[in-house]
Amino acid sequence: MKRYSLLPLVLTISLGLTGCTAASAPAPADAPAEVASAETEENDAAEEAAEEAAEEDGVKDKLSKGNGDGKEEAEMEQFTIEDDSEAVDKSEKTATNEMTRGVDFGRSYTESDIEGYWQYDDFDSVYFALYDTGEYETYDSQTDELLTDGIFTIDGAEVTMTERGGASETILMIANLHTLIDDEGDVLSPYRPKFLSSSSDGSNARAGYEGDVVIEELDDGYEKIKTTSKGVFIKYPSFFNAAGGTGEYLWVDDGENGFLTARNVTDEYYDFAGSDEEFVRQVATKFLVSDFMDIYGDPANTADAKYKSGSGNWLGAITGNIWNDDVDIYVYTKVYLSPYSDGTFEAVLINGFYPYGSNEGRTNLEMCSIGGMR
Repeated sequence: MKRYSLLPLVLTISLGLTGCTAASAPAPADAPAEVASAETEENDAAEEAAEEAAEEDGVKDKLSKGNGDGKEEAEMEQFTIEDDSEAVDKSEKTATNEMTRGVDFGRSYTESDIEGYWQYDDFDSVYFALYDTGEYETYDSQTDELLTDGIFTIDGAEVTMTERGGASETILMIANLHTLIDDEGDVLSPYRPKFLSSSSDGSNARAGYEGDVVIEELDDGYEKIKTTSKGVFIKYPSFFNAAGGTGEYLWVDDGENGFLTARNVTDEYYDFAGSDEEFVRQVATKFLVSDFMDIYGDPANTADAKYKSGSGNWLGAITGNIWNDDVDIYVYTKVYLSPYSDGTFEAVLINGFYPYGSNEGRTNLEMCSIGGMR
């Protein structure tokens, strides 16, 4: 067995994207008409602000907060991208590092971090199933025959695997949550077995899709991954490489270094006292770079972080560029109020990642639809 090493990830970020407010100069004391006019405008502005606040409270009052029967899906929304990456001259782009300040690289892995199905990119005859219980199995990719099984433990960067009835061996992995690279440079990627079955209660029967995470094969060339515990679903083309659940979010992989993640942020939105723009900035700060790290590893730098105003059910978006020695990725966060037929909503955060300037990557992600689930 080979030796592997786990590269720590982790995520405390500051986007540093702040808004500006212009202050008005006071009216002269000897201009009563202007003062009256200013007071009228001020009163009008106060009334308008109160109406907006009431309207926002009304929206938040309609948040479902998961009060459903556990099986209801919200209306699907197509994921769209306002991509300006090709308009940027990379030779003139200035790295800002705004999104990676304060990142802590001291994380140790647990069994649940790497649970799931894995297969070597260059060796497709066997795949691995790693469970959050610390057990593992290997299967024949063509027949789905169980080949070996055993247990594994993780201590910092060391993974100790013990085959049942065999000796223990410690391996080291260089890893993020969506790619494992051994010490010989061979890459393992998430894998969805063709023989994956579901149990009688509808949940997936083996590793990698914990709890109630379920993948459905649809009739229109698409698949759907969904979960009530995480509160979201993603519909994606069946040619995508893999899909799964990690922590509090679902993710799909287009097989071309493009990823989409979705998480339910209804509770965070309900409890947030600021504006929608401030909320989008805050949750983007919290999740955008952390998801990048889960997928691509530690970031080296960032540039072109921008906020985009929302409309309709879209609260807003953050776009930018993050890269390291291995990848150069265009990143996109959108926050969406996902509607149900009864008039209630759930707040969903969607992060998109694809190679910088890749039209194919952008098109692949835009084929996906996302919604809340309760």
